[in-house]
Amino acid sequence: RTLTKSGMHRDLITSTTHKRISPPTGRISCRLASIELLQDTIFVDQYEVEEIARFGGPSTMIYRAIDLEKPSFLSSQNIIITSTPVPWDSSSSNLSLPLHFRYQMPNPSESYSGITINPSIIVTMCAQSSRPPPSPDTNTVISLLMGYLPTLPQGHTIYFHHDSSSPSSS
Repeated sequence: RTLTKSGMHRDLITSTTHKRISPPTGRISCRLASIELLQDTIFVDQYEVEEIARFGGPSTMIYRAIDLEKPSFLSSQNIIITSTPVPWDSSSSNLSLPLHFRYQMPNPSESYSGITINPSIIVTMCAQSSRPPPSPDTNTVISLLMGYLPTLPQGHTIYFHHDSSSPSSS
């Protein structure tokens, strides 16, 4: 993972490697998703990610509507899901997510405040079709993950098969 740009407006780039999927013969297609739990110090601008998706960028879903103007001490955590089709001819994918840092409570004894970006959970969803599965619904993904979150080590990948009712992990 890499943060690009500087200041209060950054891009979080998540790079993944994965097995190549079969060529687009109608047999299988996949979608890669990154699930982010953002602290109250970070937000994603809904209008910005909608514009990015409109021009061919990744699809992004924001679990809870937010007030862009609130400082961190009046805000709450949020869950963000960014997804894109997995290219069949590639063994790597990148997801880009624009992040914005919130103003924090002034502290006269500190010159700087730290902001933590949690590790993401990477999900690959596959379907037996020539088209990638739809972008994951936030409520569905959250309910599927609730049993896994307490036990997942950092950097763990969960594979969900779109046409299966039970997830498997590796």
